[in-house]
Amino acid sequence: MLKAFDHIMSKNIQKAIISCAWFYDQVQPSNPLFQKVYEPPVQALTTNALVQWLSLEFTSSIKKRGNILIVTTTGHAGLAERGKYLPPTSDAEKYPDIVIPVGASDRQDRKMFDDVPGSDKISIKAWAPGEGIHVHGYDEAGDPSVVLVSGVAFAAASVVGMLAVYISEDVPVLKAAQQLYDLAWARVPGGPNIIWNGITESEWPGPPRKQP
Repeated sequence: MLKAFDHIMSKNIQKAIISCAWFYDQVQPSNPLFQKVYEPPVQALTTNALVQWLSLEFTSSIKKRGNILIVTTTGHAGLAERGKYLPPTSDAEKYPDIVIPVGASDRQDRKMFDDVPGSDKISIKAWAPGEGIHVHGYDEAGDPSVVLVSGVAFAAASVVGMLAVYISEDVPVLKAAQQLYDLAWARVPGGPNIIWNGITESEWPGPPRKQP
């Protein structure tokens, strides 16, 4: 993240999307061994609190720079406390206009993972397919191949791609996220609002599921 921001600043890049398909290092908050771990030089903060503080400082700098979006993920394998997302996703509470948390949908177009219980301060409005995604990989012999993978990180990649399309078509950076939300819709009753992938009905290889 720091390298990406340094590159943006040094090259004076005017528009950017930072894809953060992971979380900043945290320790298990429920593990008693880490309850009183402190990080110098800020001795008043525990490890996790320091990471959260640094994340907000970094996101604040991006906000001041302008025309930069951060796309991040919502799944975190139980590392967060109840009612909390890990940073930088947690930064969406203070900076919802530039931090875009992404949720993943399964093959049935339903949520792969539920929202963190009690985390109603952060709204997940961008969902994308995250199960059975075809990506470049390697087979058992170590030769290049196409493999199937699943995870929220792959959903985040789809969101980054669509935002890049909008921005390339001269949609203002800070309005691109809203356009992403506006064009998303639930594919099945009770399902999450999955982003539009840019394909029209005439380009779809099979019977389309019409947008309501």
